[in-house]
Amino acid sequence: RSPPQRGRGSRPTLVLKPSFHEMLPIVPILLVVVASEVSSLGTFQESECQPTSTDESNVVFLQLALSAAEYSSTVENATNLQLASATTPAPAKLLLKQESAGSCRKPWITSHTTAMALMIAGIVAGLGLFLVCGALCRSTPQRTVSQTPKPQASAQPVKMLAIEGVRALWTFQIILFHAHIDVPMATRTLAHAGMQFFLVTSGFVNMMSEDGRREKFSFQEGVLFILKRYVRLAPLYYVALLLMAWLMWPHPKGPFDPLAMAASIDLEKWPLQAVFAHTLWPLHFCGERGDMQWVGPLWGANLVGWFVADLLIISLFFPLFFNWCPSRPGTVVACLIAVIISRTVFQFATLSAFAQDDGHQWADFPYAFIPLRALEFVAGMLASRLCKLMTLTGQWEVLKRGGWGLIFDLCLVISIVVPLLMGEEVEDHGEIYLTAVFCVACTACYFGARERSQLQQASTMSAPETSASVGPPEGEKAIAKGNEATPAIPVEGLLGWLLSNKFLELVASYAYPAYILQQCVEPILHKYHIWLAKDPALKALELILLIFALGIVAQKLVQNPLQRVMLSHLQNK
Repeated sequence: RSPPQRGRGSRPTLVLKPSFHEMLPIVPILLVVVASEVSSLGTFQESECQPTSTDESNVVFLQLALSAAEYSSTVENATNLQLASATTPAPAKLLLKQESAGSCRKPWITSHTTAMALMIAGIVAGLGLFLVCGALCRSTPQRTVSQTPKPQASAQPVKMLAIEGVRALWTFQIILFHAHIDVPMATRTLAHAGMQFFLVTSGFVNMMSEDGRREKFSFQEGVLFILKRYVRLAPLYYVALLLMAWLMWPHPKGPFDPLAMAASIDLEKWPLQAVFAHTLWPLHFCGERGDMQWVGPLWGANLVGWFVADLLIISLFFPLFFNWCPSRPGTVVACLIAVIISRTVFQFATLSAFAQDDGHQWADFPYAFIPLRALEFVAGMLASRLCKLMTLTGQWEVLKRGGWGLIFDLCLVISIVVPLLMGEEVEDHGEIYLTAVFCVACTACYFGARERSQLQQASTMSAPETSASVGPPEGEKAIAKGNEATPAIPVEGLLGWLLSNKFLELVASYAYPAYILQQCVEPILHKYHIWLAKDPALKALELILLIFALGIVAQKLVQNPLQRVMLSHLQNK
């Protein structure tokens, strides 16, 4: 609902009074999460099977317990380890975690060839569904421009370069954490905070982009949005999954290979990840398994694919969330507070629901559970809607001249210090309690970037001949209209100004391909016996360069061509 029209020269006010009937649409979202939590409290006792423990299995799973750092050892040392474990299986029992009987499923895929065939069938089915939906959208008559309702004119789009810089740096940190390189800041809690930041900013940016184009999604527009998100995310997701399948293909002959052995455990992970279904519900299979990241339906195959699966499934409901989003500032704030509180409350409920037996297989599942992650995404959407309303009413100008920049800097410091102080024993499987901080950071970054854009426009209009300046970008020292005082600090904040540079913007443009393909680099190095430097700093630099090089190649040769072809299919060209 657009704000009421007022007299000329007047400006609508921002009234923080929640409307009960406008808060009703948020109730179904919370009810879905509650239903998921209640159903998760049901029984998981679906099959009774007692895991076996033999000397031969102890040998296999001792091999699976090798960490990524041990991949750099030679084949001869690995063979000696295999022979030693065969004669003394007792240490293997200390490394393995037994699964309790009565809380697991019997595997329904026993052949690696069958698993690969089902995975390829799932990928083909997804592409086929895309083609069918695209053809149906093209055949449906589109609404004319006069029939499509347009939102009230708002501020022109601004580029939040500081957010792009944070995305680039956090991608570096997550890559180093997954590689288990002993360098500063490569901690688990900081990496989990980064994933929470990505989800909040994804909801914020998507909402900000669509909020300036329409008031509501029609059915056809909603389907087109979902298909475009599929085009953006799915191709490289499929490439990474197929590449991991090829790298982990078990060879009956050849040297000791922990990757090949891990590929043969929990084979259900391959088809589940092909259809983005591995984060919908926890699957607990009977038998012993090591602690390798390639084992298990959730973390197996491509470890980082859960994020893309969550985003795609959330995108299915984005048009519905968009249409439900309230338009009164007070209601938006009330819904935002309710969503943030629900994120923490449901986190504890999920942990208690999945903490069965020793918790080895289910303990990490709440980390990627879609209802919980959807709340972070919805929080970003609500923060974006609040930005739009504050822009229309002009209330954001209260903190101009550097105020929003200070808030952004403060939020960024909090988002780094809090995870480092929490410690890994305190962090609850992905909940870093920073959803509200990231919402405020996105809001402050948007208004800081908006003020920067206004200053640049004012400097261009008032001073055509721009003099050379040192420090922040030009326009900062220009005399703006109304004799406004020149801000003492950059309007984006000091940290925001440092992060708003072309290099980090370029890195951020390849952050997604680097993120989704990061797990493929280390198996490639292991498969072809390529060893990185021993020094942690040099190893971290080499690994980041290799991962981003692979990401750039995949973006140029795979993602961009496929994206052009798939988008042309949607546009009937």
